[in-house]
Amino acid sequence: MKVLFRTERVPAVSKDIGGLGHPPAAGVTWFELVLHEGPPDERTWEGCGLTVAYWRTQFARTRNPRPWTIQAAGVEGVAPAVIPDDIVDSLPEDARISFVWTFVPDSVANSSGVGAV
Repeated sequence: MKVLFRTERVPAVSKDIGGLGHPPAAGVTWFELVLHEGPPDERTWEGCGLTVAYWRTQFARTRNPRPWTIQAAGVEGVAPAVIPDDIVDSLPEDARISFVWTFVPDSVANSSGVGAV
């Protein structure tokens, strides 16, 4: 796997991480566009991902198809990730990619250094 694009880590609040009945959690979040380089195999992380052709078709159906913009579902205080057109244009139709938002609660980031802004 190869990260083709990554946003900066920014402070955010997750409405989902605590689950029902729990308060929102403060932390940091970032986005990555990942290229899957292994042989196609939906049972493994290296082999999964949807093709660029699939995503081009999906984004073409939206009101604003360019640039590709990915919202951080369930996270407040963070702007959507905007994938630069030159990255999208450089990908072959059969490349398999994933859009990954990562959220790390402050409690984990502070104790481990993972996700520190």
